[in-house]
Amino acid sequence: MRRHSKASDAVANPFIVMMALCTWVVSALAVGVTAYGQPLPSVLTRAGIIDVVAGGARCDGVSDDSAALNKAAGGARAFSDGAAYGGIVMIPAGRRCRVDSTLEIPWGASFEASGAVLDFRHLKGGVAIQIGFNGPPAQRLERPTLLRFGVVLGPGADSATVGIRMGGGSSQSAATTTDVDLDDTTVSGFGIGVQFGNNAFNDHLHHDSLSQDGVAIADIPGAVDMGAQMSVSDTAFAANGHDLHIGAIQEFDCERCSFGDNSSIPFVILYGNRTYKFDACRFENGGRPGETASDSTPVFVDIVGPVTNLMFDTVYFTMSGAGVPVAWDNTGIGSVLFLNSRAEGGNPAYSDLKGGQRALAINSPSISGPVTQQTANPATSVPVSR
Repeated sequence: MRRHSKASDAVANPFIVMMALCTWVVSALAVGVTAYGQPLPSVLTRAGIIDVVAGGARCDGVSDDSAALNKAAGGARAFSDGAAYGGIVMIPAGRRCRVDSTLEIPWGASFEASGAVLDFRHLKGGVAIQIGFNGPPAQRLERPTLLRFGVVLGPGADSATVGIRMGGGSSQSAATTTDVDLDDTTVSGFGIGVQFGNNAFNDHLHHDSLSQDGVAIADIPGAVDMGAQMSVSDTAFAANGHDLHIGAIQEFDCERCSFGDNSSIPFVILYGNRTYKFDACRFENGGRPGETASDSTPVFVDIVGPVTNLMFDTVYFTMSGAGVPVAWDNTGIGSVLFLNSRAEGGNPAYSDLKGGQRALAINSPSISGPVTQQTANPATSVPVSR
């Protein structure tokens, strides 16, 4: 009779072999070595997840964690080489990380800091978080990336700072971002909250909050190679100097956003022969003393340069004092469309301060001024150049 041991049975059984191998790999990761016996970076808690506290960040709100956070971002980028997805930098909820210099998010790194605070209040100037920093092509952020930074605090709305920049600055055309999603993030206390720069393509903000910034969202005037579309959705703007100041983005969509309680008027400044769409948005609490580019009439949306198309779809304007919700301050070809929209307070609802630029209002009887009123079935599609 042939004799055999339990060990030989295990070798003969592929299932047992596989279970043993998996157990060994998990044990190896737990003690910090790879399946090939090489040491893992100390910040790597499990494959692709980088805990900054495990990597040396104190996140106690007192010590400067700049070096540890940048090390973690570099580790996430290193993990992404040859991987289907990039690494993820994680800051545990409830932690407060003081960051005194720029945090650079390179190609391939995602960030999860929901419930945490990134405190840049000691930043002396420049950019707090640079997404897609400069470098050779391999360092560019060119894959779908999810970023959740929790709460990002700056040194003040009057400071020469940018909270989050996507793409390069005026002299940094090498920095690139593509399909970056900035989600569930609060940005407060910067000269510019979020800035779109050179080589930013199809980036998105979703479910964010921008407050107490000099300008909540801006692009760089004259930015090169700006992407086809940027979008902001389900985002709240409040108590900023201005909410939007944009003109280089080819197409800008804003959906289900609220604008209100700003320190100055206008809330939104548009220019640049571009296409803008506001869908299911609210503009509230206007009419305080402010300024526009060409006169002293308070407005919500100020068109200060030629704009190709501007569309308001199911948008509500509530002006508490005298003023104009939408004003066209510059001559130029283009079209303005109000669809299923409403204005309360202020007179008129739309004003062409330069003359000759009429708006089309469909199912929007409260939109007054130099407009052509039409009534249409709400289900009927409206041809708009997009």
